[in-house]
Amino acid sequence: MYASSMPIGGRATRIQLRCATELLRPSPRRLGFTFLELVIVMLILGIMAAVAVPTFFDSLMYHRVESAARRVKADLEQLRQTARRTSRTQALTFGETSYTLPPDVPGLGQVSDSYTVDLLQSPYQLNSVSIEFSDNPTLSFDGHGMPSLGGSFVLQAGDYIRTVSLDGNTGEITISANP
Repeated sequence: MYASSMPIGGRATRIQLRCATELLRPSPRRLGFTFLELVIVMLILGIMAAVAVPTFFDSLMYHRVESAARRVKADLEQLRQTARRTSRTQALTFGETSYTLPPDVPGLGQVSDSYTVDLLQSPYQLNSVSIEFSDNPTLSFDGHGMPSLGGSFVLQAGDYIRTVSLDGNTGEITISANP
């Protein structure tokens, strides 16, 4: 009720109260949404989705390449630590887009099985993988943790590229972002 429709004493009459309650009560015809209201809401949701999907897809590509690079680095470090711990040479075998770790590397699940990581498959699903360790399909760490050769993994998902490098002289493993 508006202040101007109230009597001077501040009390509403019975007719004024009845009119106010009828305005607040929904009419039987107005129980749902009109088609126009639904269309407007769907248009707003469509615009929001059109803005959000490219950002989400870009974020997905970034996280795929980052997690793949961290995985490669962790596996190389684990292989190096196993070689040091056992004082025996440990070898990793390369495929075109994958690598295989020997069964005696701990922390890879089943001890009796070798472990293969294919970077083009789930969960990484990279667009491109380039393994550059000369023409040798095997990388080994001696009992002191020194690598037999140096090289790199170049990983790409969308516009994002990461390089995991192994220094052949020191055994240091680094991840770098390519522009």
